[in-house]
Amino acid sequence: MAWGAGYFTSIGPFKTLANRALAPVMLKEGETTSPSHKLAADLVSGFAAGVFGAALNTPGDTVRSVVMKRAFSGPPGAPNPKFFDVAAEIVRERGAASLYSGFGFKAMHLGGGGACMALAAPRIKAALDRRSEAKK
Repeated sequence: MAWGAGYFTSIGPFKTLANRALAPVMLKEGETTSPSHKLAADLVSGFAAGVFGAALNTPGDTVRSVVMKRAFSGPPGAPNPKFFDVAAEIVRERGAASLYSGFGFKAMHLGGGGACMALAAPRIKAALDRRSEAKK
């Protein structure tokens, strides 16, 4: 949920920034857009939004992993560890930065997935819209 919230709320602002940043190097004088500019902006903004979502998601995912590991390794019938108790313990014993364990990999993985989604979704929608119009 945290990744989705971060991704979907930030994709629009990141797309605006990517369009502006890429325009000077990708557009000819007088052009406002081009297919390659739109493609690059979609990829860059999708990646950035995916990394932003990963930044929001990683602490909770780290705690969830520890909770699950403890729950499955404990004796049958033992009470499950509490999420916020485990989070506080992690911060107390290893520092707040340890909540971002594995962030680099997650950022690349979810950033890449976000880039693919930002690239594919509008193109699939456009194809479906064209198909729908052709049937009319």
